[in-house]
Amino acid sequence: MKILLIIKTDNTFSNGIRMFESLERLGHTILVTSFGKTIKDYCDRYKKFKPDFIFQTGIGFPKCNLDVQRELKNLGAKLVMWYPDAYWLFQEPSRTYFLDAFNIFDLILTTMRGHVEIAKPYTNKVVWGPHYFDPTFFKSNKILNQENDVTFIGGKTEASFQREEYLTEIAKNGYKLKVIGYGFNINNEKTQYDWNGEHIAIAYKSSKIGLNIISGGILNCDLQFSARAYQAIGCGCFLLTEYIPNIEELFVPGIHLDVFHTKEEMLEKIKYYIENPEIREKIAKQGQEEVLKNHTIDIRVNQYLKVIKEKLFI
Repeated sequence: MKILLIIKTDNTFSNGIRMFESLERLGHTILVTSFGKTIKDYCDRYKKFKPDFIFQTGIGFPKCNLDVQRELKNLGAKLVMWYPDAYWLFQEPSRTYFLDAFNIFDLILTTMRGHVEIAKPYTNKVVWGPHYFDPTFFKSNKILNQENDVTFIGGKTEASFQREEYLTEIAKNGYKLKVIGYGFNINNEKTQYDWNGEHIAIAYKSSKIGLNIISGGILNCDLQFSARAYQAIGCGCFLLTEYIPNIEELFVPGIHLDVFHTKEEMLEKIKYYIENPEIREKIAKQGQEEVLKNHTIDIRVNQYLKVIKEKLFI
């Protein structure tokens, strides 16, 4: 297929770059362009390349500006968006953007299945496109000791304000905690913003437990599964995650990972799995095998393309 990608190109961590590399591996013809070009630039590229469809990853910048997409639509383009985040119908400016985007895009893939139901009063163009693990990006050949008890990778945001509370409680209980992200102040040490694939792989491989906290302002909806969970498991780390509705459809608690419902249960399970390394490592191995078998980026991209072909009659 011929696909024009509109992606973020100034950060190697970009989902768009990950998908570009996957699409090329799968044999498709791709033209990449970044956000922030002029309307004329996008239109000229579209008319010259003549893609089967345009694939945009994320909202891009500036938010709430859909002039480019409107012009491409007027030229006859089929427009598809893949959107990975958890907030879009819950807070501004994303909510306003999507209410307008529903009238322009032909299809929107959301990584959170619950958003399909949430969007139904507005549109039937939203479908589920689960997140993925990219084993070509999140990799390290280093042999590492599990020097950290718990690792959390992510930011402190208004939508997940309980993260700092949970992380602070872990540190207070004497566990060796590693936090990579932004906005936190754990043990009076500012965390670093470092989104590098090998860096993250090393962080998870050198930790006994990878933690996924989503509580706070985000509505915990059906299969609200973030990239963090796939990355931790895919890197071979045991994942302890706050419970995600219907998580059992993707990963079985006690087999591929484990879950908690409260801060107290989280602390209990951290203690249990640190004291029982054989059980923890068995689950981590089974989880990684499951991710590499069924949830890699190339598998996902083929799934996305199948849905796009069916929905857009390509």
